[in-house]
Amino acid sequence: MAREVSVVKRRQIIDQAARDRALLKASNPLLKESLETGGWEVSSEEDLLSKMEQALINKNTPISNPTREKMALATKLMREYIIFATNEQNRTMWNFVDAKREKKLAIEQFLNDLISMDPAVREANRAVFQPILDFYSRDTQVAFRR
Repeated sequence: MAREVSVVKRRQIIDQAARDRALLKASNPLLKESLETGGWEVSSEEDLLSKMEQALINKNTPISNPTREKMALATKLMREYIIFATNEQNRTMWNFVDAKREKKLAIEQFLNDLISMDPAVREANRAVFQPILDFYSRDTQVAFRR
């Protein structure tokens, strides 16, 4: 029982720290930019992901249909992962870290299959997909780790 209370209290502290950090960033726009460009950033990769999605939608983009289909699947998986990892309600799940890790592993497995078939997907994975997965799968803020 004491461990249960400890886990709940720790979760509350982590949530409060996340709220305080969000308020601090909101009150100082330069801080947010500084934090996002100071090492643990993903904004450039997310920008590249958006540009890839736009290029894939555009039928005039010179890309073969098989590659377009593989890249469309990969970008869809990445977008779903970002949405899952950034959803505030999901952060309250007791197994959020494990769920993110499992989703990341499943996506990496799927991407590995695509990579073996297409060098364009391999390069997109190296430059965009893997950095996004690594960024959002960080689990430094955990209330309880098994």
